Amino acid sequence: MNNKNIVYSGLVLLIFCVVLVSGCSSESDDSTSIPEEKQVNAESGYKTFNNSYMSFEYPSSWNITVAPSGQNVKVKNLDSTNEMIEVTQYSTKSDYLADMESQEFDAGPGVEETGNDGITYTTFSVRIMDSDLKYYYFEKDDMYYVVGGLEGNELDKLVSSIK
Repeated sequence: MNNKNIVYSGLVLLIFCVVLVSGCSSESDDSTSIPEEKQVNAESGYKTFNNSYMSFEYPSSWNITVAPSGQNVKVKNLDSTNEMIEVTQYSTKSDYLADMESQEFDAGPGVEETGNDGITYTTFSVRIMDSDLKYYYFEKDDMYYVVGGLEGNELDKLVSSIK
């Protein structure tokens, strides 16, 4: 393995660990938890998160943490040490494109997919420490979103439910 690959692997591992640890920590002064009674959608087994930036459905057994800006939301599976989905809504296209460019630097070129909802997603897949992560970049209703987490059904369901 050459030095460039070692540095790249170390950088990706460091970023993953920071995200993992931030999702496992207790609430800090820069985030708030949403009261349960505002989220309940008991019949489906899902809750609905809704603020002025976004709305989406997530498993009722998971917990929500919202950054003070309201534009970054972490959805954490309380029964898992590493299953978390992060949703970010960007106010400007330039910030969104800058984030996508950094993802391309880390993960290589994205893949364009069109969902059942007609939305075109640019996706990036990364394998870190035996975990397959997937990031969705997309525009919906003139808003720019990045959603990332462990690949799987819950990630795909959350992405398709964003309004």
